[in-house]
Amino acid sequence: MAFQRLAAIPDPFMIQSVWGRVVYGLKLPRKAAFYLSRRIILYNFTELCKIVKMQTRPRRDSMKNRRRGISAWAVVVGSIIFCLAAYFVVRWQTRGPESETKQEVQPAVTVGVETLKSESLRRIREMTGTIKAKNPIAVSAESNGLRVSDILVEEGDSVASGQVLARLDPSSLAARRRQLEARLQQQRASLSKTVSPNRPLETAQLRSSLEEALTQITVEKANLQVAQAALQDAAANLERYQALYKSGAIPKTEAESRRLEYLRQKGNVEVAEDRVTAARAGARQAEQRLQLANQGGRTEDVTIAQAQIDELQGQLEELQIQIDQATIRAPRAGLVSRKNVELGQVVTPGTVLFEMVQNGELELRATVPATDIGQIEIGQAATVTSGSLKAEGRVWKISPQVDEETRNAEVRIELPNSSGFRPGMFADARIPLEFPPAPLAPQKAIFGESPDYYVFLLQEDQTVEKASVSLGPKSEGKVAIVKGVRPGQKLVVEGGGFLRDGDKVALP
Repeated sequence: MAFQRLAAIPDPFMIQSVWGRVVYGLKLPRKAAFYLSRRIILYNFTELCKIVKMQTRPRRDSMKNRRRGISAWAVVVGSIIFCLAAYFVVRWQTRGPESETKQEVQPAVTVGVETLKSESLRRIREMTGTIKAKNPIAVSAESNGLRVSDILVEEGDSVASGQVLARLDPSSLAARRRQLEARLQQQRASLSKTVSPNRPLETAQLRSSLEEALTQITVEKANLQVAQAALQDAAANLERYQALYKSGAIPKTEAESRRLEYLRQKGNVEVAEDRVTAARAGARQAEQRLQLANQGGRTEDVTIAQAQIDELQGQLEELQIQIDQATIRAPRAGLVSRKNVELGQVVTPGTVLFEMVQNGELELRATVPATDIGQIEIGQAATVTSGSLKAEGRVWKISPQVDEETRNAEVRIELPNSSGFRPGMFADARIPLEFPPAPLAPQKAIFGESPDYYVFLLQEDQTVEKASVSLGPKSEGKVAIVKGVRPGQKLVVEGGGFLRDGDKVALP
């Protein structure tokens, strides 16, 4: 019975053998390993004593008690011998490096290596988006309360600049024009009636004012010529700098500054033209006043009558503009992409009647993660596909702002006019990217987690060195290592998961 209970206790030699492997695998300090081993042996010895105590308690049968007692003490003696043997074996396995006995040498791990080379990593950046007009044009109504009487184009039609797209009914405007024309005739008749003989002094002053007005016209014309010459120079510079920018000879800021200079000179010309017009108007008024003075009449009455005539003429000119706006024309040549108006519809100022694609120019507007936006540059080629349609485009604009919710940025790819795409279509784009040369490593040779990545490098003494690395872009199982290694070093690519810094390895 004692031996049956004793059989349930683990063999001390087995315990020390297993424990020795654990100690070696964990590489514990010698004192710590020895202490733990001793605790296990004492635990086994305590359990043996408990069994013996149970087996040696008094029994009714004295002979049986005597035999069982002898057997129990035999078990105790044998267990003590086993424990002592285990103790010395464990101590032998956990002895320090100062021991005279040579430690057991672990077998070297067989690994596969590759020589690092500096190569350019290539990758395809895929994105999706929607086809839209590159330069959309909205044709809006400018008249108020007019009804659409005629529509001359449909969606998909190509139109020329100035072509009539639709007409609004100008009947109400025509009636108002007739009223203004009648009032104008009445005021002109009143002016003729007001004319009376005038004093010579006032006539001389009016003649002097007319001469000054004519002189002012000459001065303003000269200023206009100067402004026009400056505008021509600015236009020539703008054309030359745009050509240099397209060829890559100058940065965009240089071309942009020339464009701003052109716009400034253009504004100067417009101002000079307005001044010439104003000078002519002043001269005309001075001439009219002189004529009235020569014909006679009170200056005050003549002035009032003439002002009323001028007011009516201004109203007629404004009304004529509204009548002209009733004819809707295409502001640029292009393609009608959308028609938003129907016959009989009453329009208001700002109502978008048609949407156009200027010169048929289209683009793909796609989004990419902000982490990849730095890899895409203006001018890069892109292949755009949608179903059976395929075209070669070019990145012409990258959004300077990232969406706060999606963390994506917009990339705009211009398409050729003959691509066959239509606004609103869904399309895919593929942009080939090439990164600067760097040592490339298989993904399986990289260990750790961001940012603590590391690799193992084979040394000349057949040991491995753990090297911390910084990773770059990835593609098709390859990773660019931007920091931590250099070309020519031997990288462990097989068996690295079983290594530690300084381990001895073998090559196949």
